[in-house]
Amino acid sequence: ENQLARVEFLSGTTVVGTDTTAPYSFSWTNVPAGTYSLTAVAYDNSGASGRSSAASITVGSGSTMPAGQLSVDIGSPPIAGSTSYLNSVYTVQGSGEIFGMSDKFRFVYTQAAGDLDVVARVVSRTNTNEWAKAGVMIRESPAANSRDAMSFLSASKGFAFHRRPETGGISVTNSGSSRVAPGWVRLVRSGNVFQAYESGDGATWTLIASQTITMQSGVYVGIAVTSANAGART
Repeated sequence: ENQLARVEFLSGTTVVGTDTTAPYSFSWTNVPAGTYSLTAVAYDNSGASGRSSAASITVGSGSTMPAGQLSVDIGSPPIAGSTSYLNSVYTVQGSGEIFGMSDKFRFVYTQAAGDLDVVARVVSRTNTNEWAKAGVMIRESPAANSRDAMSFLSASKGFAFHRRPETGGISVTNSGSSRVAPGWVRLVRSGNVFQAYESGDGATWTLIASQTITMQSGVYVGIAVTSANAGART
């Protein structure tokens, strides 16, 4: 008679575990953060098999965001974003675009007021579009059409200073050097004057451009990431 011989557990098409004894289970460890489609395939001693329906499993980063920081999607981007944080490194995934009269992107932010000086190092990125962006942003509100300013490093168009001087207005961009990641970005607010800087080493800074933007004292400050591609996250 046919008897159950083994069960294989798959993530997508990759076998991640096998068990030959009841109750047929396995322990999956050291799994990177992400969403996985898991199935089980049972084999009997004659080689016949049957496959389970797929189960979608999301694995978190196991890390905690710094106190006072939140990670959200702004403007309902086409693909939901995500954020993990470990040892001062943020891994941020976002889709959509930061441009035009409204934005769609992933934002990791805290609330602050007054003069600000925000610095980050963009270590690497997925090239979903030449204008895929990662950088630091100061934003008046979480609304998609909010006034904002951003110093960013694009996938292949280099550094740039983006801003929307008026709520619901047209965005303006000045380009910096053509460097690709890794690179340092910096955004300084002094009153209503916003200055965007770039750097190759985080010590010597070059001004990309500056602009006066009338923005309320209390703002949203942090890391912004967008793929400039409706079908993918960067």
